[in-house]
Parts: sequence; C-alpha cells; structure tokens
Amino acid sequence: MNYIDLLKLAGIFDKKHNFRLSDRIFKIVKAQADDFNLDEDPLGISDIKPSGMKDDPHVKMLRDLVMSGRITEQQFWILLEKHKPGAFENMLENVGRASHYDIDKIQGNVSAQGVKVDPKERDILSKFYELSNDVFVDFIDSLQSNFASSLRTLARQNQLPEMFNEINDHRAGNLLMELYEPSTKEEFLTREYLELRAHGISLDDAVVMGSAGDYENINEVLNAFIEKMIPSITSQASVITGFRYQEDDVARKLSGVTMNDVNARIENALAELYYIYKG
Repeated sequence: MNYIDLLKLAGIFDKKHNFRLSDRIFKIVKAQADDFNLDEDPLGISDIKPSGMKDDPHVKMLRDLVMSGRITEQQFWILLEKHKPGAFENMLENVGRASHYDIDKIQGNVSAQGVKVDPKERDILSKFYELSNDVFVDFIDSLQSNFASSLRTLARQNQLPEMFNEINDHRAGNLLMELYEPSTKEEFLTREYLELRAHGISLDDAVVMGSAGDYENINEVLNAFIEKMIPSITSQASVITGFRYQEDDVARKLSGVTMNDVNARIENALAELYYIYKG
C-alpha cells in the first residue's frame, strides 16, 4: 500500500465512523512521512506478532536496507507485507499500544531514580502508556466539536472555502493536530490545513474557537483539561495497580504540562507514584 491508498482506506473508515482504526492509519502514514527512525521502533516493528518475526532474517535484511537508504520506508512496508501477509494489519492493531521501546523509556526514567523494575511490572508500565494516550485523545475530542462548528460557520459566511461546510468533528480534531504538528514534507500537508493557514488561522486561533474563547493557547486549555481529568486518571491508575492513588499526588505531578510533554509526564508520574506507594 502507498500513502494514497492508506489515506483512502482511512477515509473509508471515517465514513463508517470507525474513527479509532482511521486514526491508527493516519498515525502510520505520519510516521512514514516524518523523520522515520527505525532505531526508535516508532511503530512497534520489534513487536510484530508472532514474536519470532523480529528475529526473522528477511525482516532484518529489510530493516538494514531501509536504514542504509537502499529502499524507502514505503518500500519496506510493501516488501514486509509480501513476506508476511497480514503484518500491516497487525501494525494497525498495535498502534497506540506500548512497544518495548515505549516501556523502556518509562522504565529508564524510574531506574534513573534508583528504582529496580521487576520484569513482571512492565505490563503495568505499558498500561500507563496506554492511559496517557487515551487522555490525549480525549483532550483533542474535547476541542474538536466546537472547532468543527466554528469552521462550518466561517464557511457559511464565505470566510472559508465550501469544503468546510460539511467538516465533521473527527476531521476537525485531525486538523487541530496538523496545526500543532504539521508534516515536515509539504506534499503530505492536507488541503484543509493549507486553506486554514492561507486564511491566517493558526493553532491559537483554533484553540480560541475550540474553547469558545475561554483560552488563548493550547497549553492553557490542556492544563485546564488535565485538572478536570485528575479524578479519572487517579481512579484508572488505582485499578491498574491495585494501589490507592491520591488525587493530590497526581495533580502535583501533572501541574504545568505542555503539549510536548503531556504523555511522558502522565506515564512517568504514574510510574513514580506506583513505586512510592509500593514502598
């Protein structure tokens, strides 16, 4: 599959309201298009199931070829799918779940503080990773409806092109993310994004629209959202670990988060508190 095929596939899932799967596909495309680093295993290549596949000499050869520049990242996925049919679908199923690399990062933070992590506890760390992803998705969801409504209103007033007349909440959420972190490759910038920038609409403008004017920048609204989410985050962490997390502890750890560090801050905060409560 090439980029166009993937985006068409994501569009089909969007129309069927299967937004979770379409989001996974968009993440796959973005990871291929932007600064792809196989050493960091951003798509969980080392976790392809069956687990023995990471030791497959053919897969290793493909990894070496793409890292040496002899084939492109896109060719890597096509050849991998030919070698192991179903591997790409497996990738989609694992996007959003913690890979070994993701867990290693959380473990490394805890270990740097002198804490020894039991291998059996890595599953708990992976759940912290997934919880942080869910919180971030919920944050974008909290803005996208108002943003979509504002874009439709601007289109009806002829301040934006007609394409925005029918924009849905989910697409508005994707646009928020694109305004925050646009592709580094111009050919992968969406038409909607280019139109917004041409009409002078920035991320801060989008935040004002998405928050009905209550906030002026993305980090302000993010911190307000996290503050509201503290009881839920605390409750979920308690269920994951079996320890009774305290809201005050979680709130203190997550004070002053930014879009750049919110996921890592949540993961590391919950992991650090786990070992504190464990004693």
